[in-house]
Amino acid sequence: MPWTMRPATADDHDQIRNLFREVFGYQRADEHDRWLSFENPDGQSIATVAEDRAQIVGCYTLLPTMLRLGKQNVLGAQSLDTMTHPDYRGQGMFTKLAIQTFELAGERGVKALYGYPNEASYPGFVRRLNWDHTGDIPRWTRVLKPSVLRTIPRPIGWSLDAAASLLVPKGDEGAFEGPPPPSKLAQLITKCFDQPDICRVARSVEWMNWRFSPASGRRYEWVTAEMDGELAAVAVWGIREDGHGVLTEIMGMDQPAVNIAVARAVRAAYRVGVPALHTVTNEPVAIRALKRARFFTRKPLPLIVRSMTHENLGGNIHNHSAWRVVAADIDTY
Repeated sequence: MPWTMRPATADDHDQIRNLFREVFGYQRADEHDRWLSFENPDGQSIATVAEDRAQIVGCYTLLPTMLRLGKQNVLGAQSLDTMTHPDYRGQGMFTKLAIQTFELAGERGVKALYGYPNEASYPGFVRRLNWDHTGDIPRWTRVLKPSVLRTIPRPIGWSLDAAASLLVPKGDEGAFEGPPPPSKLAQLITKCFDQPDICRVARSVEWMNWRFSPASGRRYEWVTAEMDGELAAVAVWGIREDGHGVLTEIMGMDQPAVNIAVARAVRAAYRVGVPALHTVTNEPVAIRALKRARFFTRKPLPLIVRSMTHENLGGNIHNHSAWRVVAADIDTY
């Protein structure tokens, strides 16, 4: 009997996790997967599974995400895990799962899709599923503890540690016990996200509290910078499963304040001993702060998009220069 497709349900959670381990060779924490799939304030994940004799052998998932396109909010979705069991590859499963998931997303009111595919899935999205590769988003890394990196011999790493410690920005930490007061955070969001002709993932106090909650499993910490008694910039950093740090959020319009917030995040990550801090962004203010804090660029991520409507969305998602991306927009950070 050939495999069949159907919408995923909450009852499929464990089998989808098993498929993830089979396909990718590792497993995320169950709490993280439930947080991502079921607790998102923009809606539960949208997924289609392929099933053969009651066993899930394929899955494609979209994560509902509110987008800020120009000056209006539009429901979009991020393309997440693309999974086909090794025994079922070469049967067109990915394409069929994706098309059905797009239909489900349309029924949920999703107007636009975006994603960052790996090398294996990129051709399928662009050549067979009508996605547009708008351009690439730079990845950034700041090495903090060279001796911990596997690519550097220990004796050399210890010597480099001493040198690296001299390059860590000095100053106070500026960390809140959790996020800043909601009223201040809401004011900063309004200031940063009320820009015409810009496409980006929207922000709200509710979304940010979910995105950086303990349930994510990444031990996020907030650092801030104030100017004249007002919240002027925030940065959020965390620790991923392999022990490396991620600088997930950088928000602010005031360049000196963003510089301070990024420097405080670097100091905080160094203090707890993470070997390196990684992030993704093409935001000009953030890039200047990263360069000042001695981050360097790595291989970029391709940004792909797909419109789900003929409506005027308030911003041109196919224009790469219109996009502003930070790591918080990507589920793996």
